[in-house]
Amino acid sequence: MMNLVVEGDKYQRECEEFWRRENANLTPSTGRYQLTIGETPKFVWYRNAKVGTRSTLEFLSNAGVEFSTRQSFNCYYPPDLFKDYFKFAFVRNPWDRFVSAWVNKVLRGRRLGAEPARLEKLQDFGNFVDYCSEVDLNTCDIHIRRQSCLIDLNSIDYLGRFERFEHDLCEIGRILGLENGCGMPWNNSSKARRPWQEYYTHSLRDKVGEMYRKDIQIFSYNFEDSN
Repeated sequence: MMNLVVEGDKYQRECEEFWRRENANLTPSTGRYQLTIGETPKFVWYRNAKVGTRSTLEFLSNAGVEFSTRQSFNCYYPPDLFKDYFKFAFVRNPWDRFVSAWVNKVLRGRRLGAEPARLEKLQDFGNFVDYCSEVDLNTCDIHIRRQSCLIDLNSIDYLGRFERFEHDLCEIGRILGLENGCGMPWNNSSKARRPWQEYYTHSLRDKVGEMYRKDIQIFSYNFEDSN
């Protein structure tokens, strides 16, 4: 039995050495991401649902970007192959983003995989909070998934904020050498709804804050931040 263990360890080491030697640049990322990858210019954009994704894609398209992949979903990627690419993403106040997801996926009937009877109950914002508190926010629907799980935080060059979206998008365009300018219209925005803070009671604010505590800490948000 001892020889088998030793041989097994030796085999494992040889496999690992071979992988590092022959395929290191193909080693996949540890997580799955929603990716848009540009070849001219070279960039990787980690798309974060409910954070200006349609407007950003329009901005890039209007600039004449040549994409190698325009909208890939839930995919692994080999970071070493893209180490020379400019990598960026946008984040949003988690409380604000959560309300936007509720409006989009429930009030506008775009669903969350819930059965019709439950979906009707989710029309109440408090019920929606309770429902989402029971799912795995690291792997669930991307509209309510933790933002820190949608961005490869080990490979990021620029992290824009939704609260200063146009400024940061223009800065990304400048870095990439794009010439399409700024001031573009926003797509899929929810300006008609009332301020997101008004949907929260103190208890709902605290519950959602606990659900997204990791994002709040990593991206330095608090409930008073607004767009």
